Amino acid sequence: LAPDAMSFGILVKAWKAADNWAAALQALQDMREAALVPNLLNCAAVLRACKDSGSWQAARRLLWEMFHESTEPDVLSVNAVIGAAERAACWEPALHLIEVMSYHELAPSTSSANAAISACGRSGAWPVSLALLGALQNGTFGSGPDVVTWSSVMTACGRSQRGSLSSQLLREMQLASVTPNAITFSAAIAVAEWGDVLQLLSDMTRGSLRPCVADMNSAMSSCV
Repeated sequence: LAPDAMSFGILVKAWKAADNWAAALQALQDMREAALVPNLLNCAAVLRACKDSGSWQAARRLLWEMFHESTEPDVLSVNAVIGAAERAACWEPALHLIEVMSYHELAPSTSSANAAISACGRSGAWPVSLALLGALQNGTFGSGPDVVTWSSVMTACGRSQRGSLSSQLLREMQLASVTPNAITFSAAIAVAEWGDVLQLLSDMTRGSLRPCVADMNSAMSSCV
């Protein structure tokens, strides 16, 4: 009995659940060889598996295949590929994918930008993270920066030892009426001067947030 599209779909999901992106991708190929066309759900499951493992090149290849087949990707599908690039600290492919979305008349979301910003933070491309923040602020795409956006940009600047920028971003975030979370404060504390660290810790506790061990280590390091 030859397997049908539903059988292949179940197999793809099973391999995705097992965190085996290569086997999930092979199941899609087997599906094509059986003269069956994978649907968006099948491809999206494989893209998420690639994202979870940081296999951005495999995810990108599949995305290009989707664009050239009848399986038109949606924003969530492209976001998964951007997320895979973010896991691999590859900011240039992540940024290119945002441009690709616009070319294919898909509206990049705030989540799209957040994943690209995080990729910038992992690879030291803090100026690009600031540019993406600006694009969200001026409405080029997305629905505006959220707490994840601000925290990711601050982290990107902090990793490149741009402490003054992180402090400035925290002030801008608060002026924009976006409430900082624990990750935001951690990003600021990691690169702040001693006097600023005390204020940040105080602001954290006033916001019912508990500093973690890393925050306290950063605070002590700022004393040295």
